[in-house]
Amino acid sequence: EHGVSLVAGVSITLDVRLEVAPIPQSVEVTLVLGAERQQSTPPAEVRLASDTLDRIPIGRTPTEAALMAPGVAGNGPNGALTMAGAFSYGNLFLIDGLVANESTRGQMRPFFIPDAVQETRVSTGAVSVEYGRFQGGVVNTITRSGGNAISGSVRIGITNDHWRALTPYRGDATLNHRVPTWEVVLGGPLVKQKLHYFGAAMGARNEQSRTLSYTRLNYVYRNGERKYQAKATWTPSKSQTVKASYFRVDSWRTNVSSGSVMDLASLYDNQSPESLTGVAYNAVLGQRVLLETRYSRRRLIYSGSGSDDTSLLGGTPIWD
Repeated sequence: EHGVSLVAGVSITLDVRLEVAPIPQSVEVTLVLGAERQQSTPPAEVRLASDTLDRIPIGRTPTEAALMAPGVAGNGPNGALTMAGAFSYGNLFLIDGLVANESTRGQMRPFFIPDAVQETRVSTGAVSVEYGRFQGGVVNTITRSGGNAISGSVRIGITNDHWRALTPYRGDATLNHRVPTWEVVLGGPLVKQKLHYFGAAMGARNEQSRTLSYTRLNYVYRNGERKYQAKATWTPSKSQTVKASYFRVDSWRTNVSSGSVMDLASLYDNQSPESLTGVAYNAVLGQRVLLETRYSRRRLIYSGSGSDDTSLLGGTPIWD
């Protein structure tokens, strides 16, 4: 017996291996002239469940998950995804159907909380026309929803700058300091079979020792973020569903440099709070009529970029 998982719109190839049997057997192969040659085609959509990704030694992000799909490579600028031969800015990133692309380079904004992700869907061919707005492929991150039973989880991770390898550049050093990362998710019913809730929160912080170019001065770079997610699902009838989602990310960084700087005066601190709000309504109006409406709004604010030193000497950056 061979077990395979069938998904709508996906072609599955079942490979059978022939082995030596304990009793004599014969295999008759018949060639039919003029028969159409069957070719193997890549699946139109690849679905990567979160529990599957937890067992693979990769990062816990939708971008890392998308790299597991055929037709996807991380060879764009700064490792950005390229899909189906298009440019890295030509992809569409969604979270629960809401557009999560940033406006400058078309990359995905980090609204996801890893423990809140149910699965990541990657489409690089035969994509439905309902998506649009892309040239390469679609990465759709689906988050969990509440059910009729209360459930949740807590995860705590530890990072340490001292655990990484140093470069051969003289002056490089590490910072031996353990930094925790935590995630909490909780979901359940408000009204069973009718109204469900789901919430998640995450706090992450990182500290790293960095070295200035040429002058070899060491400084401590810090970055952190707190993420929040809230979702409500209302099913007034069997043919209608209303979903409301809210995502928020509060990010901050200290001792940031723009390019390869040589002096500590060129370092600065900045913040970039952002949010994503969306409401979706689905209804089956008849055997041939399906109504789907969606509204979303994303806000992003950058503050604090650029050195605070306004003196003639300290405020003039040194570059090579």
